[in-house]
Amino acid sequence: MKNRKQRRFVCFLLLVLTLAPMLFPAHAEGEVTVRELLTEMGELVPVQNTPYLLAKERKGTKWGVYNTDGEELIPYSYVSLSYLSCNCFDASNTVPKNLNAVGLWEINSHAIVTADGTQVSDFLYGIVQAFTPYWACGWVLEESGAEDYDCVMNGSFYYRIRRCDLFYLGDHALLGKKGTEALTPCLSLTRDDFMDAAGHGKYLYVQDRQDQIKVYDSQFQQINIEVKKLTEPMYVIKNWAVMPRGINEILIDGFSAVQEVSTDAGLLLKVTRLDSSGKKWYSVFTLEGEQLMPLIEEEIVTVTPIYAVLSVNKKQGLYSIWENRLLIPCEFDKVIANNTTLDPYVLHGYCCVENNKTRYYLQISDGTIFEAANLNKKWSKIGAAYVFKDGSNSRYTVLAPDQVERYVNDAKIEKSQKRGSGYMLSFASEFYKNMLVTWYGEIVLKHYVNPFTITDDDKVIVESLNNGYKLLEIVTEE
Repeated sequence: MKNRKQRRFVCFLLLVLTLAPMLFPAHAEGEVTVRELLTEMGELVPVQNTPYLLAKERKGTKWGVYNTDGEELIPYSYVSLSYLSCNCFDASNTVPKNLNAVGLWEINSHAIVTADGTQVSDFLYGIVQAFTPYWACGWVLEESGAEDYDCVMNGSFYYRIRRCDLFYLGDHALLGKKGTEALTPCLSLTRDDFMDAAGHGKYLYVQDRQDQIKVYDSQFQQINIEVKKLTEPMYVIKNWAVMPRGINEILIDGFSAVQEVSTDAGLLLKVTRLDSSGKKWYSVFTLEGEQLMPLIEEEIVTVTPIYAVLSVNKKQGLYSIWENRLLIPCEFDKVIANNTTLDPYVLHGYCCVENNKTRYYLQISDGTIFEAANLNKKWSKIGAAYVFKDGSNSRYTVLAPDQVERYVNDAKIEKSQKRGSGYMLSFASEFYKNMLVTWYGEIVLKHYVNPFTITDDDKVIVESLNNGYKLLEIVTEE
C-alpha cells in the first residue's frame, strides 16, 4: 500500500514537471501584467489601421466609439455606426427592413460624425464620404434607372445624386485632437456642379461634370485661381516663402521648395531650404507654421505624423518626430514599414531594415542587428513575428525579431490572427481552449470560452463568460 502511494506521488510529480512550462510560463523577457482598460462592454469591434473600437452598449442596441486607451469618443447614440476614413464615421438611426424589397429601405438616412463625437450633419444622406481629415460630404440621393445613375446598391437599385453637401471639419476629425473650431455652414451643390473633389489642407478642389475645377477655402469662399487637375498642389513657393496658391499670405518663410504630405492627422508640408553655398536642408511643418523637426542635411523620403524616413547617398534611416531624435542612421537600402500596425516602423522596440536584399531587425534601444531568417512559405508572417507548424503534431515554432525560436505546445494559431505587431499571438488549445502568447513563447492569459482579438496596437479584446467584452492591455516590465 505504501509503495502504491509512493508510485502515485512520483507519477503526479512527473506530471507537474511536464506541465510546468505551460502552467507556469517563465518570464525571462520581463514580468507581464494585465490591465483592464474597459470591462463589461456590450461588444467591441476594432477598426483596422486606426486606434478606434466600435462599441455597443451593454444592455441595449446603440453604438458608440472608444479608442484603444479606453476613452469614450462617441457616446452610445446610433443604431448603426461604421468607419469611413480620415477619422470620420457613417452614422444612422434607421434599421434597414429588407434590402431586397423596393421601398422598404429609407434612402437618405445617414449622418457624418467625427472622431471627437461631433455630429456634423443631420440624417439626410444616402452616402457620406470623407476626403481628408478636413473635408467630408453627403449625397442626397434619388431613385434612378440603369441608364443614368451615380451609384448602385444591392446590385439592382440605382440612384442619382440630387444634391451634394460639403462640410469643412476644422480640427474635429484630426487624430488625437478635440474640435476647437466652430463648424462652418455647408456648401450645397447640384449634381451638375459636383462630380469629384480633393482636399488640400484647408482648401478644397471641386470638379464639376464639365471637368472644370473650383477652389474653396474653409469658409466656402471661392478662390479665383486656375487649377487643371485635382492633384495639383495648393501650397507653393513664391519669393522664397510657402503660401497658398493665389493668396498673398506667407505661411513659412525662407524656403525654396514645398511638398504636400497627406496623413490621417492632417496635411503636413515637407520643405527644402538652400543656404548660401547651395547646400540643401530639409524640415517638416504643419499648416499652422509649426516646425516639427529641425533643419537636417538628410533628404526626407517619407513623412508620417510620428516618423520621417531619411536618405543620404541612397541609404535610408529613421527619425522620430515625436522624440526629436535619429533612431536609425542612414546606413540601409530601405527602412521597411509594416501596414498591419498603428506604429508602422517600430514594433515593440524593433525596426525592419534591408541591405543587399537581406532583411534585418534592428533593436532601437541599443542598435543590435539581427539578420532575418530566410524562411519558406510554410511560415506565417504576423507583424514582425513568424509562426510555423512543426511537423504533424500541434507544436508551433514562433520566431521573434531577435531570431530566437520559441515553442508553443498542444495548440494552433488562430486563423483570424493577422493584425498587430506579432508581439501578441492568439492560439487555440484543446487543453486551455484559448491562449494569449507573446512572441517570446510566454503564455500570458488563458481563456476557456472565447478567443482573443488583437488590435493593431496590440491591445486585446476578449468576450467573458457572461457575454460582456473586455479590453486588456498587456504590459511587460523589464
